Amino acid sequence: RNIRKFINNTAESYSGMKWIDKEDFNMYTFVGKNLVSNCFVAALRILIGMVTYNIAQKSLPNDFSIRIALNYGEAKYEANKEVLVSSSLNYNVHTVNFDSRPGLYVSEFFHANMDEKSLGYFDYDFELEGIHNLKFTLSQENL
Repeated sequence: RNIRKFINNTAESYSGMKWIDKEDFNMYTFVGKNLVSNCFVAALRILIGMVTYNIAQKSLPNDFSIRIALNYGEAKYEANKEVLVSSSLNYNVHTVNFDSRPGLYVSEFFHANMDEKSLGYFDYDFELEGIHNLKFTLSQENL
């Protein structure tokens, strides 16, 4: 419960709006002028927060992992959020379910809209449905 609350509070603090809330899957949408940078920073804070939480509390299960997929595109708001009327949102579901490797992944569309300072933190990882996806990495070259 604390983890879910942390994720929700972090996303909302960067203008994220909860779209889907399931036991093992959450989806947020971001809107506005700084939606790409807000979304990226929220995702980073969630990843760092999970590590910090586990170090401090040592309470994450051994099989816990987090996989974050970021995509850029349009979505039409629907009261029934279980219905994904957006190819962008639908693609995110496919990306998260593509495999179980933890990490932060962005589609080529999200990557193309990021500010220049952030671009160097990503390496090509996989292609899904004809779309390239990159994984966030920290290395000596980009620190």
